Amino acid sequence: MSEKMVDKYGDGNDFIRDNSSVDDLIDGGKGNDFILGKQGDDKIKGGKGDDIVEGNRGNDDLKGGSGEDLLFGGVGNDTLIGGDDADTFSMRIWKGGDNTISDFTLGEDKLQLVFNRKHYVLENDVVTERLKAKFDTEDLNQSQTDRVEERETKIGEQLEAQVLKAAGKADMENVTDADSFVQESIDNHLDISSNESGDLILTFLDYDADAKRNLGTNITLKDFFVTNSGPLADQISAHLALGNTESIIALLSNPDATAAGTNDDETIGASPSESLPAFTTDGNDYVLALGGDDKFQEYGGHSLGNDILDGGEGFDTASYWYQKGHIHASVNDDGSIKLEQFLTSKEHSNTESAADFTDTLISVEKIIGTRGEDQYDFSGLVDPLSGTSKGITITDTSEAASNDFAIGSDFDDDINLVSGDDIIYGGKGNDTLKVTLGNNKLYGEEGNDHLNGGNHSDYLNGGDGDDYIVGGNYYGDGSEDRDDTLIGGSGEDTLRGGGGNDYFETDGRGSVEDDIVDGGDGYDILFYNDHLVNGLGTDAALNMSVKGNGGYQSIQISAVDNSGQISNILSTDMVKNIEEIQGTRGDDVGDFSGLNHGIVYKDKWTDAGDESMVGSDHADIFDLMWGNDTAYGGKGNDVIKASGGNNEFYGEEGDDKLHGGNHSDLLVGGSGNDFLSAGRYYAVHDDDLTDIHDILRGGDGNDELRGSGGNDELYGGNDEDKIYAGNGDDVIYADAKVAGYLRSEMADDYVDGGDGIDTLYYSDNLVGATHLEVTSNKGVMSVIAKDNDTEVATDTVKNVEVLHGTRGDDVIDFSGLGHGMTYIDKWTGAGEDTVTGSDYDDIINVMHGDDTVHASSGEDYVDGGHGVDSLVFAAGTAITVEAHGATYRNEYKVSVDGTDDFTIIKNVEVIKIGEAETSLDDYFPTV
Repeated sequence: MSEKMVDKYGDGNDFIRDNSSVDDLIDGGKGNDFILGKQGDDKIKGGKGDDIVEGNRGNDDLKGGSGEDLLFGGVGNDTLIGGDDADTFSMRIWKGGDNTISDFTLGEDKLQLVFNRKHYVLENDVVTERLKAKFDTEDLNQSQTDRVEERETKIGEQLEAQVLKAAGKADMENVTDADSFVQESIDNHLDISSNESGDLILTFLDYDADAKRNLGTNITLKDFFVTNSGPLADQISAHLALGNTESIIALLSNPDATAAGTNDDETIGASPSESLPAFTTDGNDYVLALGGDDKFQEYGGHSLGNDILDGGEGFDTASYWYQKGHIHASVNDDGSIKLEQFLTSKEHSNTESAADFTDTLISVEKIIGTRGEDQYDFSGLVDPLSGTSKGITITDTSEAASNDFAIGSDFDDDINLVSGDDIIYGGKGNDTLKVTLGNNKLYGEEGNDHLNGGNHSDYLNGGDGDDYIVGGNYYGDGSEDRDDTLIGGSGEDTLRGGGGNDYFETDGRGSVEDDIVDGGDGYDILFYNDHLVNGLGTDAALNMSVKGNGGYQSIQISAVDNSGQISNILSTDMVKNIEEIQGTRGDDVGDFSGLNHGIVYKDKWTDAGDESMVGSDHADIFDLMWGNDTAYGGKGNDVIKASGGNNEFYGEEGDDKLHGGNHSDLLVGGSGNDFLSAGRYYAVHDDDLTDIHDILRGGDGNDELRGSGGNDELYGGNDEDKIYAGNGDDVIYADAKVAGYLRSEMADDYVDGGDGIDTLYYSDNLVGATHLEVTSNKGVMSVIAKDNDTEVATDTVKNVEVLHGTRGDDVIDFSGLGHGMTYIDKWTGAGEDTVTGSDYDDIINVMHGDDTVHASSGEDYVDGGHGVDSLVFAAGTAITVEAHGATYRNEYKVSVDGTDDFTIIKNVEVIKIGEAETSLDDYFPTV
């Protein structure tokens, strides 16, 4: 063909259409021109301006010139030169010929792959641009717009038919339109290579194995690795070596894409939806991951420098796991993440020097920390990440991690720290905080949070909101779990302890809500605040009861108005697998009678209320401290304690231990071998004991009773008891106290009256015994119950100053004691007693019966009562008898001559010296 020369166009926006088949030379000149070549080997130059240049059929040479140009080679072997500025090279891949692009610049120019010209036209709004150029207008009228729409619809229909025909020929089953044809071609029909000249060659081939000619396209980016050096070209080379064709096309088709770093301070990037490879280079790099869920895998492991990591769209991760030292992460004013790297030490220091390097993370949603003591503070995060309500995600990946510190954002954070003694604050938002190893502290703060402890001793505080808190290892066997602390805070919380001996608090700052607590394995404690706010201006109290049976059983704990209005329920907690409850300062009420395990309830140390407790059928402990409390132990071996107040404790069945307080208590052991102590600490540290009066009742069983420092009443009850009366003037019944017409059974008891003037009572009548026989030796009395001459039982008694006998013929000998005694016989029905006093000052009241009293040393007093009573002295004793006091007193003083010993007698009729018997009337004939 002959060559036709077309004149150069001027400064305007020209529409140039070549309808000839000759080889044309066209220069658009200045302006934004639309130049449409047709047949022939054309040479077209866009000139200055943003031009659209099409070669179409023939082997064309296309030059965009200056400006941002769009170049389309079409069919044939074309050569394209974009010229200055950012240009787009639109290349057909189906029957596109052998093409060369001579000046492609990475990070500036764009490679667009299309099926054919119709695809190119639709992708670039060519119909619209053609009409604008033809009519030299920026805006089309309605008629022109309708024409564009009609034309594009027709082109689209033609394009679809051509694509489906080509796909059938190439056996491409998944192709439905031109875009999917291009993607399928990239995935399965594209070969990318380079040569020694530095060209990058893209070949689309193998569409039809039986075809006599290549139906694809060959695109050579000439001198690509000569004109493009640095990180982008290096990344292309890396993808070439790995065969990552899609990654290369993504870099070529998106001028904003970046790739992995180099040793230079460069802007670098990677392909969309790709996991970035491990980086081994240094320098201040910029990494843009584009779309997809990307991972800056081990970035920073060996890549140093002040880098910018931009995750783009998707959920992106930056990992510093193999980095030396530790990191600090915080939020910049623009919302990006400031990540400081400290390389010299794994340990965090509040006085450490400036960071070695500082990275900036943009659109990165997850950080994997180092093995060092990392610090995170996302409290300054203004907007959520990933376009949702999500905050930051933080984790470390193995047991090699150290002690980390993290503050979450105001959004929904996910922080999972595997090892070390970590501290995490969730901040606002519905956060998920997890740990695995170490002794950790987790604070959910505001929001409905999920806290998971690990296998050691953790402190977990939900804060405000409806939180779900698991102490650790809950669904395992608990073998490695330790003692956790779980604090629900305000809101309706669920607390699960797991293994270990855990501590629970359901409410924060005294607020009350409906919570769920499951202690799990181990000995678990549930604590309630001293004061619970009830909204009525007064404190609330607890009302506890058992709900359900067997394995589904739980304790219902309601916060109620402390005025006793049980119907005024403020909140209700459902509790199971809890071994100890620590109550409020209100008047708490607990009924555990249906519980399938024992319970421990502990009151407050100060200002406790008046509690009322009923125990289970198992071993319970009620530590009620202060207040006027009432407790029933139920079955089981129970412990009931108080410190102050006037209390009533009933051990009931089982071997119970009852400890009264420092005031007046009633302690009743019930059946079983009980221990009763009137004072919590076995002594009273109070100067005024006048109003302290405890009553201790042992009941059945071998009991131990301990009085207080006051004037107590102690009743041993049946069986073999130990009674320690303590200080004060105490009243003691070694056995059961019964009415005078009944009999009680005497067992082998031990009685120690302690300090004070203590009185020991025996029943009027004994079962299986006729009388008492008392001997004494070295300050200890043996009180023997005898059936005539047969011993039935023996009490061991010390530090008792007053003894009350039975109605039998008691034989009493105080001669071995180290102190004086008072002996009192029964007022009615008493037998004929024989009493020997001590060497000290004694008082002996033998009441009814013909009684005999053996005089002893000291200044004694004897009242014989009714009957003919005798005072006996040893043979050879010289005595003097004289009236004592006023005549109406009917008292006489019998003195032993030569000594200071005397006995004041009343209602004594006979005085014996040895075998010699003298009536008192013989000493006073006028009487």
